[in-house]
Amino acid sequence: AIKPETDCDVYNETAAANPLCATFTLSTGEYQFGSLIAE
Repeated sequence: AIKPETDCDVYNETAAANPLCATFTLSTGEYQFGSLIAE
């Protein structure tokens, strides 16, 4: 189960207002992309 709101929240507190984060996470199916964005 993918949790973009949670995974992204770890890196971006505004993940809820950031559809990009959720889109990327869902697209890849992993929070790997999220890490790159965080960095």
